[in-house]
Amino acid sequence: MSSPDVYRLVAEALECAPQTLTQDSGLGSHPQWDSFGHLRVMLVLEQHLGIEINDATILQFETMQSILAYCSALPAAQQEKITPMS
Repeated sequence: MSSPDVYRLVAEALECAPQTLTQDSGLGSHPQWDSFGHLRVMLVLEQHLGIEINDATILQFETMQSILAYCSALPAAQQEKITPMS
């Protein structure tokens, strides 16, 4: 999954434009990324990345940078299975 796809996923979850997000965007640092927004981001990641959301992942994925790092570390075969939201 490309970085633009990841930005689009998170933007869709937060109901904002992808260009309003930066690598530093995260919980509490973006107008839409409050606790409820974070929950929506986690649900989108679970749905589209196939990861299990638990206490550890909720804390791990608090910024775009951490989400992007995780996605770039996925094996190519798993990345191909990821479908961006339309």
